Amino acid sequence: MWVGRDVPGAAEEELRRKNAPTNGGGSLKGYATEKPKERKGRQMDLQMYYQKIRETEAKIADEFPLMVSMETPDGGKCGTRTEVPRRLAAKLLVEGLARVASKDEAKAHRAALAEAQRMAEREAAAARLQLTVLSTTELDRLRSEARSTKE
Repeated sequence: MWVGRDVPGAAEEELRRKNAPTNGGGSLKGYATEKPKERKGRQMDLQMYYQKIRETEAKIADEFPLMVSMETPDGGKCGTRTEVPRRLAAKLLVEGLARVASKDEAKAHRAALAEAQRMAEREAAAARLQLTVLSTTELDRLRSEARSTKE
């Protein structure tokens, strides 16, 4: 059986009681006397940030512009192309994570997409290849018709 200070954690509990403010009634007064700590790093003006995004968004002509990623210190790859909504494009521009693709880059990208779509359609058509089972009499009839049309 544990007695008094032999109880595990009893010393910590007693120390907490001694250091607790004695303003009566269980109030939390006295706990919030510290000043809030200042944040380390840069302070960001959110109004200016979103204003820049809105201004940049107004300057972008396309609804879905082609963006080209830029290399970033946290491992972002340079040169990745993707189409994004105008609002996201403006955000990427303001943050310096991407740039709008040039006309030549956009034309080449869209041509590559069109070629990829054509190839996918060809593969899908090949997958839909239909086979017909013919009896030997039908096959002989078709062969004879083919021979007669050659002559």
